[in-house]
Amino acid sequence: MKNKTVAAWLAFLGGPLGLHRFYLHGARDLLGWLLPIPTLIGLYGLWRAREFGLDDQLS
Repeated sequence: MKNKTVAAWLAFLGGPLGLHRFYLHGARDLLGWLLPIPTLIGLYGLWRAREFGLDDQLS
């Protein structure tokens, strides 16, 4: 049986990466593998916004 407190802390600290889903459902959880994709795209967007600001040619 999985510990609910551990799952809650994993969701709080690593929720966008799906760490709580891997803890609860294991490595075969498809949604757990899909969660990091939009997170990484968002982090890339934040990096571009900080790096290029309003002068970004792709925006």
